[in-house]
Amino acid sequence: MALRHEINSSRALEERLEELVRQKERDAWLERNRAAIEAYNRRVEREGTFSDNVRTP
Repeated sequence: MALRHEINSSRALEERLEELVRQKERDAWLERNRAAIEAYNRRVEREGTFSDNVRTP
C-alpha cells in the first residue's frame, strides 16, 4: 500500500519516531521545570513584570 502511494516507509517511520522523541523531550523538560514556571507565574501575578511601568494603557 505504501509503495502504491510512493511513501518511503523507512523515512516515514524515522520522521514519526523523531516527532515522538521530541514530544517526550518537551514533556520531560516541562516536568523538570514545572515548579520554577509555576513560581515565576505566581511572582508575575503578585508583582507584575519589569516593563509594567513603561507600558501605556
